[in-house]
Amino acid sequence: MYPEQLMPVLRSMLVELRRTRLSVVAVPAPDPRHQGHKVRVVEEQNPWWYREICSRYPSRSKSHKANPQKHTRVKRRRILEALEKMALCQRTASSFEQDILEMAQRELDRWDEEFEEFEEFESQFPKQGTLIEQESVPW
Repeated sequence: MYPEQLMPVLRSMLVELRRTRLSVVAVPAPDPRHQGHKVRVVEEQNPWWYREICSRYPSRSKSHKANPQKHTRVKRRRILEALEKMALCQRTASSFEQDILEMAQRELDRWDEEFEEFEEFESQFPKQGTLIEQESVPW
């Protein structure tokens, strides 16, 4: 149904979207112009792939024309519903299925790149059974 190599990625995306949510807080302005001046600061962001999907579907509402990048037709619960089905290898009728699969493939590619970097980093250290272990280091 879905590519086998994407299944762990789809499950990870589901968990990530459940755990993270955009959070914006007001903090004192670095250069206050009046007493009590505050600015908004992002405390936590949605996952990169969710933001990417949202950016593909801007709102058509006239009230959002001034700042369209902040408004989307995407509903979080619809993405969650699609991911839940996809993570269980069930077909979904979601119009976001292809977007999610594309993001899952990109996420898998990122994982592969990070793993390669990790392997390269690990190769700089001695393996078990090498000189360090043979010298019986007391710790």
